[in-house]
Amino acid sequence: MDHAQRLQQRATVDPVDLGALRGERRDRGIISDAVLGDLRLGLASELSLPTHVGSPGLANFPAHTRSGRANTILGLLAALQAKDPYTAEHSTRVEVYARKLAQRLGLAGAPTRDIRVGAILHDVGKIAIPDAVLKKPDRLTKEEFDLMKTHPARGVAILRPIAFLEPILPMIMHHHEWYDGSGYPEGIHSDEIPFGARVIQVADCIDAMAWPRHYRRELSMVQIISELEKGAGRQFDPKVAAAAIEWISKGPQCIYGVMPAGHA
Repeated sequence: MDHAQRLQQRATVDPVDLGALRGERRDRGIISDAVLGDLRLGLASELSLPTHVGSPGLANFPAHTRSGRANTILGLLAALQAKDPYTAEHSTRVEVYARKLAQRLGLAGAPTRDIRVGAILHDVGKIAIPDAVLKKPDRLTKEEFDLMKTHPARGVAILRPIAFLEPILPMIMHHHEWYDGSGYPEGIHSDEIPFGARVIQVADCIDAMAWPRHYRRELSMVQIISELEKGAGRQFDPKVAAAAIEWISKGPQCIYGVMPAGHA
């Protein structure tokens, strides 16, 4: 019996409860002050973690400097929210999923912190994508999709002048690479893809599947697990996909009952 069948047999959240979990977040529309406050506290705390020796990194600064860096990250998120609230809300969920996956993969300290920051800012390059493409209610044409595919490089261009964010730039650039080399922007594969980018990619795809788009409904939990199983070794790092399947097989609350950053 595969993971999808097991989940189907042991589902513990009825459709009404699951709908409420989805609806609470979909109706909110913008990132709440509570979520932003938790992000600020969590980031300020984690920015105090030590970095690798010799790295400018995200840490080793006085408390007021760490707070300023947290505010810089949240300022970028606020700019993204002003451009497209959906994408900003998506980014806060991806941060939660990426953090959970990093923990399940045995990461701690600076690597987890960097993945969190990378997840929050993974789509910041969409600030530079025209609204006609970013907010189009239908599927994109090939030309429009080619333009959308420039958002990782645009994100790196936006973040590069901010010296303390240098460690996350590879995650921003490569979070759409596929494990088999068929992704973008550079078509790198397997271990060539930064590990943080592989974690963010799975978290990003989970959120994309779990929430409705203008042109399609959300997938069911069974369908999400099936897609992760099919994508392992092709789109996804098999180890990261396995961790994701193990995590979300515990029930829909893993996705739809996510807590803001700063909570367990």
